[in-house]
Amino acid sequence: MIDSHEDWRSGPPCAIVDGRTPFVFDGAEESMRAKRWLLASMAAVCLMASTAPAQTQRGGIMGFIAGCCFGVRAAGAYNDGKEIHWREWVMLIPYVNIVFAIWNGVDGANGVTTSELAKRYGASYY
Repeated sequence: MIDSHEDWRSGPPCAIVDGRTPFVFDGAEESMRAKRWLLASMAAVCLMASTAPAQTQRGGIMGFIAGCCFGVRAAGAYNDGKEIHWREWVMLIPYVNIVFAIWNGVDGANGVTTSELAKRYGASYY
């Protein structure tokens, strides 16, 4: 049986469970749960990266990041052997990405092709 605290203004929200001492919900447990989840996720990624066999073709975690963050064209290009361009990586930075999004849009509006970008930045990207 759970009874809620009668006057929520008198202190932090709490619950009395089966007549035992009230448990205070102050966010510390949620923060600890988030830290545990983050630690477990990081450990899983490191374990997958360290135990993965050497690949002769692309894909894997970087192929996933390319597809998830940059779209299907970037993922396909990465899996074909191209690298992810720094202008695409910058799009992951909040507030800075708007400048590069406008820059990319201006290049697109000016009709810049991938062959022109390959001449400008190198064939390893385009």
